[in-house]
Amino acid sequence: MMLVPLPSEDESDEEESDQGSGGEGRAKREGEVRRILVVGPGGKNVSMQCGAMTLHDAGAPSLDIPFGSSVYDALLELLSELSSSSSPSSSSSPSRSSSSSSRGWEKREGVEVMVQYVQGVSVEEVIDIEGAVEAAREADVVVVCVGEEPSGPGSGEVDSLSLSSPQIALYDALRSSSPSLPIVSVLFQARPRLLHSLASSDAILLAFLPGPQGGRAVAEVLLGVTNPSGKLPYRYPQYENDQLPYYDPSSDLIAPLYPFGHGLSFTSFCYLSLSLSSPSLPISFDLSLSVSVSLSNCGSRDGAE
Repeated sequence: MMLVPLPSEDESDEEESDQGSGGEGRAKREGEVRRILVVGPGGKNVSMQCGAMTLHDAGAPSLDIPFGSSVYDALLELLSELSSSSSPSSSSSPSRSSSSSSRGWEKREGVEVMVQYVQGVSVEEVIDIEGAVEAAREADVVVVCVGEEPSGPGSGEVDSLSLSSPQIALYDALRSSSPSLPIVSVLFQARPRLLHSLASSDAILLAFLPGPQGGRAVAEVLLGVTNPSGKLPYRYPQYENDQLPYYDPSSDLIAPLYPFGHGLSFTSFCYLSLSLSSPSLPISFDLSLSVSVSLSNCGSRDGAE
């Protein structure tokens, strides 16, 4: 589900080349080349898309698994499909090229989209943050894939809900070095981890644990092929001690990062003519109340609500 909206094409085109910090070396490449940089431990790791009691949880490396695709590989696959067909097929084999032409993402002829992966950090260790920062200077958008490793009973217990410090450090380095660069954070996690500075991402996609094929689902949302419609089944905490996960009137005393039922899409919906079957809830064994509302899609894209 999408927690923060993806930047629109018009917004991403407003930047000119070599303006201020973060614009150095990153030219406006409209009609020429668009560069997507994927970073983070979850960008090329099918295991992080899966949870406990799976083949991935048993310690099998992603390369040993004959099915599924990571976010990085799925982006390459989908961009290749979009370059050759207006309706991408879910059964096409992955492309191993590092670039492809795309009419589907930008909707413009002659735009080449290049995808690069730099891990930067693992969940627990810093690997090459400087390399990720350097690659970001040439990118038009960065997809930061973070979360938690597959774990089972016992090994999955944590002392804090915070994302690991290396993952936060990666985001902070990217943001401070290129403050105008759009950053999309993708979260692979079984529970609501505290985001800290990642909450300022230009877009946030909460993928939960989508499984081996989750990379494809994430790629379709990132490229606008699929319009997300998920809603939060709990209140997403902002602070360590905010432990009121479900909706309750008393929970309003603590401001969550995102409220219960939050979730965005690429379109907008209008709620009209709200009505109740009774002005008050009857005190009886039949505690029922009917609610009706008129719902319409007010945006320019198909969507589900």
